[in-house]
Amino acid sequence: MEAFNSLLKEKGVSSNASWEQALKLIVNDPRYGALRQLNERKQAFNEYMYKTKRVKEEKEKQRLRAKQAKEDIEHF
Repeated sequence: MEAFNSLLKEKGVSSNASWEQALKLIVNDPRYGALRQLNERKQAFNEYMYKTKRVKEEKEKQRLRAKQAKEDIEHF
């Protein structure tokens, strides 16, 4: 699972990529076979995408909170 996730990360699979788009990038890498079953690969892909999107959303929320705090300080 870790090898497959590192493959996705190293190949730069974006957080909004579909399975088919990701497959084009990763299918020729030997780590693609780290998970034997297709459904395991898809499950790992979906978990990776969920985590990636969640991290981006949290960073965006944090950025917006910092921006709001800065604006509040300037207003005072």
